[in-house]
Amino acid sequence: MIIKNKKTIDINKQVAEEVFLIEHSGELPELAFYNSIYYLCEDKEGPRVKLSEEDLLSLKKAVIKQYLRIIKRDLTPSNKNKRIYRGIERAWINWNRLLNFTNKFNLDISEAKKTVKSQLINFLENEIKESLTKGNINLNISKEELINFLKSLGIEDITIKQLIKRLY
Repeated sequence: MIIKNKKTIDINKQVAEEVFLIEHSGELPELAFYNSIYYLCEDKEGPRVKLSEEDLLSLKKAVIKQYLRIIKRDLTPSNKNKRIYRGIERAWINWNRLLNFTNKFNLDISEAKKTVKSQLINFLENEIKESLTKGNINLNISKEELINFLKSLGIEDITIKQLIKRLY
């Protein structure tokens, strides 16, 4: 706690509130992250505190969590007929945003990578299975982008070739 202008500021509570906001920020969690830092550190209406490395890490983890939530949303086959669904191309875009964000801060997302890899493979296998009854596969991503997505997740070339052959 910090006493500022006769006001007690509970930094942990302030950071927790900002973590919550980032985790529920919708499509642009990185933007919410920078807004939170501005509010906490510089905004005249904010507490104007100095954040610890631990505080910053909490905010960064919230960004990762939200990106993973929206990627999962777009790689969940049961969401395909819902308004919230944006498609596999959107998952690819958000995966790139997540990679850029984590690279900027040198954050390890190896577990997240495994999770997204599994979600993407399951999504594609579901598309292949559905195509047997529907007769076509409707992916809203180019073959090149899909190959890049698969490679960025560390999927082996032979597996990529097999998937692409079945999908396109």
